[in-house]
Amino acid sequence: MISTLDELLAQLGTGWWDVIHYVVAIFCLSLPASQALGGAFFAPAVDYTCVPTVPSATASPEAASETSAERGGPSSWRLAVAPENSTALNQCSYLVESAQTGEVAEEACSEWLFDNSTFATTLTAEFQLTCDRAYLRATYQSIYMLGMFLGALISGFAADRFGRKTTLLFGLPSFMILSNATCLLPNLSALLFSRFLLGLTMPFITNISYILVVEISEPRLRPHLGILMMLPWAFGMMILGGFVIPFLEVHNIGSFVIPFLR
Repeated sequence: MISTLDELLAQLGTGWWDVIHYVVAIFCLSLPASQALGGAFFAPAVDYTCVPTVPSATASPEAASETSAERGGPSSWRLAVAPENSTALNQCSYLVESAQTGEVAEEACSEWLFDNSTFATTLTAEFQLTCDRAYLRATYQSIYMLGMFLGALISGFAADRFGRKTTLLFGLPSFMILSNATCLLPNLSALLFSRFLLGLTMPFITNISYILVVEISEPRLRPHLGILMMLPWAFGMMILGGFVIPFLEVHNIGSFVIPFLR
């Protein structure tokens, strides 16, 4: 007489109904991999050069006059030329020199040129994530992880309350819609909020699909399926690196990862 669920599953064996669930779970687990660690491609640390807003010491008087007018003052400031034996300033500021008094002042840089030899487009260049805004590159990744932490707690309660399949059917479309909608977001604040929501919905896919597969499988297959369910995640990370690096333009990957605003 069958007295436990495991005995019932062992008696029923593995059929097409189980295989369909395995295939769906593998597909679900392959999607979030590119989002989870994609910050290395989306918002990498790239070299940049400060673009001063004042003319150099060798600029023409017309250029100096035009730039000084934009600065709201007389034609009295120009870009200072550092001595040959001095230490170069970082790319967050530059020196300006008064043509009248010789006074040298430090100005904060507000515009940069970014090196696009590795990545043609990045969030770092798109939103000028340098100097006092450099912390936003780390925020882009960490806010996703914060969403994952909270999502893991919420998805567990939701799976017990509403069922595994219902929770998974909520998480999968939500994640796919958010991933594709990101390309329409107009600013960095909206993008970071979307990243948080993506992290929040990710455990609704990864954790619940894994639990669902293990629970419907006969006991002898569970160790093997546990390993099999994690392979799509590894393949997703391999595809991310192998597909992005040759093309060097992350936004060409489309909805597989977050496309960049252009």
